[in-house]
Amino acid sequence: MMLTDISDQDTRQFVSVLFEKTGGNAQKQVSMYDIGESIGLDRASSSRIAELLMTSGMIEIRTLSGGIGLTQNGVSEAQSHLNPESVNTRSRLGSGPVIQQHERESLEHVLSIIKSRIGKLGLDYDTLTDIMADIRTMESQLLSSRAKTIIFRECLTGINVMLKPHDAGEIRNELKFLLT
Repeated sequence: MMLTDISDQDTRQFVSVLFEKTGGNAQKQVSMYDIGESIGLDRASSSRIAELLMTSGMIEIRTLSGGIGLTQNGVSEAQSHLNPESVNTRSRLGSGPVIQQHERESLEHVLSIIKSRIGKLGLDYDTLTDIMADIRTMESQLLSSRAKTIIFRECLTGINVMLKPHDAGEIRNELKFLLT
């Protein structure tokens, strides 16, 4: 079953909130009851929707207390449902002197991922400070109508190198995609 096959508005809203709360990360989990409560559902309705989504392969039950998470299939389905025009539109950083709009959007996406996850990696103070300096440099460059590709490339490469000894696989995968 695909999300487009689901006609129930509560179920679609449930998936939308789950995707938002997990940031589209299949490794994260949240309480099905918290999601239900945020959209006005009682515990029984939240359980019913979670069961439907579990049998369709979109979510997994992670804890006995109601912790759920999206499967990889669920992430893909939610992405295409929530923002169909963005599916498969991520772009790599080009080689031109100035970034293009599609590159800008990919950079903003990656920067938001880095910023939302960097504090959870247990980095030492100097590494964290250096990464934040690179982030600020890139954010400053994004304010320019002629943002320089080389500045982004150098900052992203530096962040990738600094994260190498740490458990930052998801961030590093995003960086590798952008830089290749």
